Amino acid sequence: MKKVVFLLVFPLILFSQKNEGQSVVDSLIKIIPNLKNDSTKVNLLNKIAFEYQNFDNSKGVLYGKEALNLSKKINFKKGISIASKNIGINLSIQSKYKEANVYYDLALKNTTNKSIICDIYRTIAVDYTEQGNLNKALEYNLKALTLAEAINDVDKQGSSLVNIGVIYSYLEKFDLAITYHLKSIEKFEKTNNLEKIALVRTYLADCYFNKNQTGKALNEYKISEKILVKSGNIIFLEKVLNSIANVYLERKETKKALEYTSRSLEINKKTLNKYNLSVEETTLGEIYFSLGCDTITNSKIENTYLTSAITHINNAIKLKKDIGEVTHLADLYRILSTIQTKRNEHKEALISYKYYVTYRDSIFNSENKESLKNIEFKREIEVRDNKLKINNLLLIAQQKQKWLYFSGLGFLSIIGGLLFYQSRKSKKTNKKLQLLNQNLDEKIILLDNANKSKIRFFTILNHDLRRPISNLIDFLQIKKNSPDLLDKETKIRLETSTLSSAENLLISMEDMLLWSKSQMENFKPQPAKTLINFIFEDIKTHFLSEEKVQFVFENNQNIELITDENYLKTIIRNLTQNAIKAVDTLTALSETKKPIIIWKAWQNENQTFLSITDNGKGANSEQFKALYDENEVVGIKSGLGLHLIRDLAKAINCEILVDSKENSGTTFTLKL
Repeated sequence: MKKVVFLLVFPLILFSQKNEGQSVVDSLIKIIPNLKNDSTKVNLLNKIAFEYQNFDNSKGVLYGKEALNLSKKINFKKGISIASKNIGINLSIQSKYKEANVYYDLALKNTTNKSIICDIYRTIAVDYTEQGNLNKALEYNLKALTLAEAINDVDKQGSSLVNIGVIYSYLEKFDLAITYHLKSIEKFEKTNNLEKIALVRTYLADCYFNKNQTGKALNEYKISEKILVKSGNIIFLEKVLNSIANVYLERKETKKALEYTSRSLEINKKTLNKYNLSVEETTLGEIYFSLGCDTITNSKIENTYLTSAITHINNAIKLKKDIGEVTHLADLYRILSTIQTKRNEHKEALISYKYYVTYRDSIFNSENKESLKNIEFKREIEVRDNKLKINNLLLIAQQKQKWLYFSGLGFLSIIGGLLFYQSRKSKKTNKKLQLLNQNLDEKIILLDNANKSKIRFFTILNHDLRRPISNLIDFLQIKKNSPDLLDKETKIRLETSTLSSAENLLISMEDMLLWSKSQMENFKPQPAKTLINFIFEDIKTHFLSEEKVQFVFENNQNIELITDENYLKTIIRNLTQNAIKAVDTLTALSETKKPIIIWKAWQNENQTFLSITDNGKGANSEQFKALYDENEVVGIKSGLGLHLIRDLAKAINCEILVDSKENSGTTFTLKL
């Protein structure tokens, strides 16, 4: 099963134990009767409201409202802002996000203090992260980071950076998440705050865990555990213990996994934290599922374990919904679907899988990803503009110095300098006008190309997606209208085949999205180090259900190259799909005795070559015309056709050679 680590967003303060927090609050409450109704009393009420967020949110709201009313009475703007922020924090911990937003807006309206605004932005970002709205979460974290940089607050910069890292962890961009976590550690090291460093190292461990680097993950978790035990931060210690349990579960050390989960649950009896309890229920579900899978001889014990697993996962789902935290519901439904499949509860598994797809798409849909990229790009532009402003100020200062220095040369020198300046300015203006005209011409050409791309795109849609969808509809109609015609064996075979077809259709649609984006002006490949072995492993996994076809992969040189991995995977996957399923215009392996597909990789004179060879019927050159002619609309009757292969190969400077003879098989060679 895919590993799942549930992350907490970095808190505004470090959590303390309930008893210690209560004693601090009690001492502050005793002072209130002795104070006048002024700003000093407001500040004290706000401190109490802020402390209550750790163990009694309801009282935190009450004291926050008392501070707010008094601040309004004495017209204390700063008090109004801080009180509203504290009320919002306590409400959001209760998952009352809409009410919290009202108070955050009130807080922002009543302050111009950048430090307070920074805290409010980061608090709003935390709420959006817990609700799964990662666009807004990233937007407000970047706003907070910009303000923290403006006021040179290193601690606030670190908090914003680690929260951005958490967002990228949700998006499974773990390398990028690690980068932001390391940046935050650099900030906290400047303030020598060991506890915050321990918390960030826990997030680092989460990233290593999800990258299958369990040794690194366990080491980081253990370091954090020692620091948190010493500091008494039991709320975050609970999370760390549960994460360690997940590592041991991944290593199949179920006894240790149960031990650390039990320790985590003991802490939860004190904290009564629903979020952490949902994480612990998830871990227990995975532990019992693992035990059920390991039980081979005793079906009764296996069923008991699997029943317990389903119970704990359902508990976790209910808790997540109760607190309004939807970010991990997709993973929970995926786990539940896997367990139900193991119990042969296929109908229930299908329902759970649909929920998984629904929640996953709500977070990882393309619109969401594009919005995130736009937000990141906006941040880059802001940083660049700030640098330009500084450079412009320096240039202005230098020009003034030169002006004063050369003013003594007299009136003629001044006239000459002005004429020279005017000449340069005119040249620059002319160059700008020429550049604008050139950009306008380019955009007209791009618009024309975009229209042509749309025509090709919809042609591919009509050509390549109708058949798999038609097969799916045919199967569903047979199952609905004539179920008696299907014996058990045939039904299972058709269900498996249909599910595989649907999954491949989803992948094909993702490939189609990649192709359509490749036609856009700003969408470009992202070259990076790519291992051919990983590409071949992806092909093996993707076509695992093709039992009738023998696959051979040869990569004796263990080749690695610099290219866009996603583009190359899509090209190779479509070539493989064509080799397997083409029945009209290319090979027909379904009619070939002992069908075999061979992928080879080799290097020669600093160039990398990949080839795929099949022993099908072959084809004539006319059937490969779409590889070289952009106006050709007839593709191979599988995958997305040669249109996708042609355009993506062109984008990564990949040349495709075809050698095909009728009744002698076909070989495609990729020259990179």
